[in-house]
Amino acid sequence: MGVDLTRVKKVIISHGHYDHAGGLKYVLDYTKPKVYAHPEIFRKRYSKLSSDENLRYLGIKSRGFFESKGAKFILSKEPVEVIKGVFTTGFEDMATDFEEVDKNFVYEKNGKFVKDNVEDDMSVVLDTKDGESNTYQKPILFSLNLLTFK
Repeated sequence: MGVDLTRVKKVIISHGHYDHAGGLKYVLDYTKPKVYAHPEIFRKRYSKLSSDENLRYLGIKSRGFFESKGAKFILSKEPVEVIKGVFTTGFEDMATDFEEVDKNFVYEKNGKFVKDNVEDDMSVVLDTKDGESNTYQKPILFSLNLLTFK
């Protein structure tokens, strides 16, 4: 892609599923950024594969793993300004008909599996020059929602 990952200084992660945050471990091979996310991104998340309760891990590695590679986490349930005019939303409720969490998603809580409604989901909002805000929720690079460069 031609992106110099050594220049990445900040990363925003939308939620703690491997397809949205799994690329962080590779970015950390090149840089040691501040990582903005919801505090619940480290839940042990699974998908029930069949009626016999077999589980497939969907989560990400532990906070300790990422911190040992140099990540500096800024975890918040509330909106945070990452750089001038770029904000996280904090938790985002699903508000449209097409947004639906897979009924087989669960996470481990106190030794039991409970329905995972992805309560750590958040978006990125850009305050543009014309004063309108735009919300983006699609991954941009390495399944991370936003990378900022020095």
